Amino acid sequence: MNVALIYGGRSAEHEVSIMSAKTIERLLIKGNHTVLLLAIDRSGRWFLQEHLTDEIDQSTPLYIIPADGIYTHHTKLAIDVAFPTTHGWGGEDGNLQGLLTLARIPFAGCDTAASAIGMHKALAQTLFEKAGISTIPTLVFTNSTINDEERLRIFATLGPNLFVKPENAGSSVGITALEEPTIKAL
Repeated sequence: MNVALIYGGRSAEHEVSIMSAKTIERLLIKGNHTVLLLAIDRSGRWFLQEHLTDEIDQSTPLYIIPADGIYTHHTKLAIDVAFPTTHGWGGEDGNLQGLLTLARIPFAGCDTAASAIGMHKALAQTLFEKAGISTIPTLVFTNSTINDEERLRIFATLGPNLFVKPENAGSSVGITALEEPTIKAL
C-alpha cells in the first residue's frame, strides 16, 4: 500500500510532528508499505521528501488539486491512504482532514468534525458531558492573567495540583502549573 506520511506544519508543534513521523515511518516500512514523505514547512508549503530528517528539503513542491489528489510538477502521486502526523493548528484541528477530503484522499484518524471538536477542549468537554461521558472538573479562562483572589477560588473549587492549558492548541505546548497563592498575614 502507498501511504502518504504527512508531517511538519505551521503550528508550534512542528518538531513534535517530525518526531512522530519518524516513528510511524519505521512502522510503516516494517509493515511492507511504500511510504511517500509529504512535509509541510513552517509557512504551510508542502514538499515531497526523499528522506525524513529534521530539515525540510524544498526542492520538490507539492500541489493539491481538489477532487483529484496531490501532484508534484505534472505527476500525480500514487496515494492509497494518507497518514497525518501533524500536531496542533492546521493538522489535528480538522483543517488537514478537510483538505484531504476535498482532494479525495482517504486518511487515517478522525474526520474533519471530530478533529475540530477534539482540538477545542471546552467544546469537546461540553459535548462529552451532554453525552453522559465523565470528564474532569475544568474552568475556562479568556484571560492569561489570574489574580490571587481568582487563584484562591480556583484552588478551593478544584483542589491542588492544577494545570493551565490553551483551550485550542495541541497537546504538547503551553501547559503550565497553576501555582497556589500564599495567604498573606494581616
